Amino acid sequence: MKKNLLKVLSCLACMCCVLIICPALNVQAKKGWVKVQECSPGAPVIYSEYEIPDDPYERLNNCINFLRKQGWSEENIADGIPQVLESLGLPPEANPYKKTPKYTQEQIDAAWEEVSRTDATCTKGTTVEYKNSLTGKTKSEEISEPIAHSYEKITTEPTCTLEGLDTFTCSGCGDSYEEVLPAVGHSYEKVTVDPTCTADGTDTYTCTTCGDSYKESIPALGHSEGEAVISKKPRAFSEGEQTISCITCGEILESIILPQTFPISLKTTIIIGVAAIASLCCLTAGWRLVRSNKKIDVINDNV
Repeated sequence: MKKNLLKVLSCLACMCCVLIICPALNVQAKKGWVKVQECSPGAPVIYSEYEIPDDPYERLNNCINFLRKQGWSEENIADGIPQVLESLGLPPEANPYKKTPKYTQEQIDAAWEEVSRTDATCTKGTTVEYKNSLTGKTKSEEISEPIAHSYEKITTEPTCTLEGLDTFTCSGCGDSYEEVLPAVGHSYEKVTVDPTCTADGTDTYTCTTCGDSYKESIPALGHSEGEAVISKKPRAFSEGEQTISCITCGEILESIILPQTFPISLKTTIIIGVAAIASLCCLTAGWRLVRSNKKIDVINDNV
């Protein structure tokens, strides 16, 4: 037994030097195999199916597989593995030939110990991590419900024509959702310019929120005739005037000339008067002439 152990240890030591530990190795591919050759002249050539990995655990597995292909028994390999682990810097727990002690289920259940605790969040309850001191296994357990979200609201105010938005964001986990706010619509105030008899009026509507505006036309009212009024009375030799005005704006709609009260016009009267005066003057002049002639006749008779 001791001879076998020494043989295994010596072979494993050589393998570790050639396949694992020695830094001066040359790896070449040849017909699907990997040729591992020491760089020094005259070194033996060994063929292996495995390249030399960086991971020490993979190196350990490669070494074991190589020895199996060389016909080594599992018992002989197991005897030499502890020294290989030490040379690779691996812990004893990495020994695949280590015999696991048997524990009862009660012992395993009692060996669970809390190693960490994570407080509850909005999406996950309080979580406790356990590790079994006998088997080395770990497990986690959620022992409470998630806490409620703590939402903060940011509002984009709606306008007369555009929708607004309430955005709710959880300060704990960042979860968010949105709610649409309907557009408020216009709030119009009306300013009226009244129509006149001849000009149209307007109603101007202006939104007190956004300033939007539009106009509506009000048709002209049209004139409303009042009663006829004599604005100038007719006289003997002058005409009068009668007017009809709009009772709304006062504009004169119709003007009627009233005839003078004397039946003959002033011009005709003047002509007649001039003619009468001229006739009177002629009569007076003739009468004076007759009298002068009579005086002459009397004087002549006396002479």
